Amino acid sequence: MKCPYCNQEIEDGSQVCALCGRALLTEDGGQNAPGEALQGGAGVSQAETGKSEPAAGEDPKQGKKWVIPVLAAGAAIVVAGGVFALTRREDPKETVINAFKSITEKEQLSPADEMFGSRELGKKLSKASMQGTVSLTLESCMNPTVNSLATGSLEIGMKKDIENKKASVSYGVGYGGMELADMDLYFDEKQLVAAVPALSSKAFTLNYGEDLEGQLAASPYLGTVLEQYGMDLGGIGHYMETCMDLAAGDQKLFDLKELWERYKEGSRAIDNLKEAMTVEKTEKKEFTIDEKPVDCSGYHVVITKDAMIDFLDVSREFFLSDETLKSDFIQYMELIGELQSSMQSLYGIGMPQSPEMMQQELWQMAQGEFDKFLAQLDESMGDVAMNVYVRKDKKMAGFDFESAAEIEGEVIQIRGEAAFAGGYNMGANMTAFVELEGEDGKTVALSYESTGAYEKDKSWETYIRGTVEAAGESFGISCESTCEAAGDAWDYALDLTFLSGKMSVGSLSSNGVIEIPQKGESLRIDMDSIRVESPMAGAGPAIELSGSCEAGPLTEEVTVPEGDPFDILAATEEEYQAVGMEVYGNLFGLILRMQ
Repeated sequence: MKCPYCNQEIEDGSQVCALCGRALLTEDGGQNAPGEALQGGAGVSQAETGKSEPAAGEDPKQGKKWVIPVLAAGAAIVVAGGVFALTRREDPKETVINAFKSITEKEQLSPADEMFGSRELGKKLSKASMQGTVSLTLESCMNPTVNSLATGSLEIGMKKDIENKKASVSYGVGYGGMELADMDLYFDEKQLVAAVPALSSKAFTLNYGEDLEGQLAASPYLGTVLEQYGMDLGGIGHYMETCMDLAAGDQKLFDLKELWERYKEGSRAIDNLKEAMTVEKTEKKEFTIDEKPVDCSGYHVVITKDAMIDFLDVSREFFLSDETLKSDFIQYMELIGELQSSMQSLYGIGMPQSPEMMQQELWQMAQGEFDKFLAQLDESMGDVAMNVYVRKDKKMAGFDFESAAEIEGEVIQIRGEAAFAGGYNMGANMTAFVELEGEDGKTVALSYESTGAYEKDKSWETYIRGTVEAAGESFGISCESTCEAAGDAWDYALDLTFLSGKMSVGSLSSNGVIEIPQKGESLRIDMDSIRVESPMAGAGPAIELSGSCEAGPLTEEVTVPEGDPFDILAATEEEYQAVGMEVYGNLFGLILRMQ
C-alpha cells in the first residue's frame, strides 16, 4: 500500500507511515483524510480535544507501543550524528598533519629547561642586562713548543647594560699564576674607551658622539694621518651607535622567529600543500614505544610532484616579497657600507652600489636561480609516497617514504624511514634512515639514532650518532653526555667522537660541575678537564685544558676603564711618541717576566 500523505510504499495494514510519521487510521478504523497528522500518538491531540484522556478510539496501551520505536529512531539519529562528528574529528589528513607536528611540539618536556632553566636564560642573554665570563687554562700539550706555555690562561669578560646603552669587554692573559696583560674596551652612545694597563697608563678615548667631523678636522696628528690614508671615523662611530640602539631596543635584524610567524600567517603555501596531499587509511603496524609493543594506525600519504613544486614556488614568492626582510637587509648593508667606506682608501674596499640596488640585484638573482631549481625539480623529481603510523595519543610512531629522481639521465631511487620509541620527548629515542640508490646498485646512506633517559632531579643521559656510508666507507660522529645530581649542582661528562668506520679518528671530551645559582637567571660551569685526543697522540691527550664559564644578571656597573684620558684625536705627535716609548718599555718587561 501507499501512504496517502507522502505517496511512498509502506507495509500493508500499517497504522502509521514509517516514512512521514502520520497516523493512517481514524476512530472507526478507517484511513485518515490527508492533512491529519499523528500528534500525541493518535489522529487527535490532547490540545485539540482539551482532554487529558487518550484520544477517541485510541487504546492507551496501543499508544505506548509507539514510544519505543520513536525513541529508538531518535537514539539512532543521535548515534549517527555522533559517529559523523567523530569521523569529522578523525579526518585522516588532519591526523597525519598533527602527528608530524607532534615531533617538534614546543610543549614537550626539555630536561635542559627543567634542570637549568635554559629557555628563560637564553632569552635574558639576548634581551636583558647581563654579565658573563669565560676562562681557559692550558694544562698540557703534545707539541713541545706549545707545552712550554702550560699554565698560560685567557679570560674574557662581558657586561652589557641595556637600559643605559653601554657595554664593556675585558681580556686577560696570565702565565704561571701571574696576570701578564689585561685589555678593557668600553663603549656607549657617545664614546669608545680602550685601556691596556700592563702596557700603558693611558685610557685611549674616541668621542664619536659630538661633532666627529669637526674633531677630525682639528686633530693635530691622527686626523692628518687618517686623511692621508682616506679613513673616515664617522662611519665607525655611527655603526657603533646603531648597534647599541639595536641591542637596547625591541627591533632585531633578521628575526627568524618573526619571519616564520609572518610566513605561516601570510602565505598559502602550507595550506595548499595540505589540500593537495591525499591520505587513506592502511594497515596497522607494530612499534616498540617506551619498551612495549604497540599497534599503531597506518595512513598512506601521497604528495605529488606538482604539489611540492607549487609549495616551493609559493614559499619563494612570500620570502622574496617580504618587506621586513628587504628592510633588514638594506639596513644591514648600510651599516657594513659605513664601515667599509671608513676604510676604503686604506684597504681598497668599498660599496660598489647602494644597499637598495644590492638588495634588488640579489633578489633578482635569487629569483632566477630558484626558477632554474624548480625547472630541474620538474624534470627530475617524482611523486612522494609515504606510510605514516600514529599512536593512540595522536603522536607520531614512525613513517617510511619512497620517491625517485632523475639526475643526469640516471634514475635515483630514494627511500627512508623513521621511528620514535618514546621517552621524555619525541626526539629522546628515535632512529632515522635515508638511502639513495643508483641504477648501478651503488648506494649512499645517511642514518641517525638517539637514545636518552631522564629522571627528574636525579639524572639525564643522552647518546646521539650520525653516519654517512658511501662507496664501502663510512664516516660519522657520536656524542654521549651524562648529568648526575650532586646536591645543588650537577656532575657532567661529555664525549664527542669522530669516526671512520668503527674507529675513532679524534675526540673532544670534558667533565666537571654545572651550578645553577638561580634557575633561569644564572649558570656556572666548572670544566675540570677539556681533552682533545687523537690516535697520533698515543695514549695521552693531544691537548688538555681546564676552565669555567658563567652568565647571570648584571650585578656590577659598566664603567669606563681606569687610566689617564688620552683623546686620540686631540693628542699631538709628541704625545703619541711618548706613549709609544712607554708601551715598548712595558712590553720588554713582560717578556722578561715570562723567562
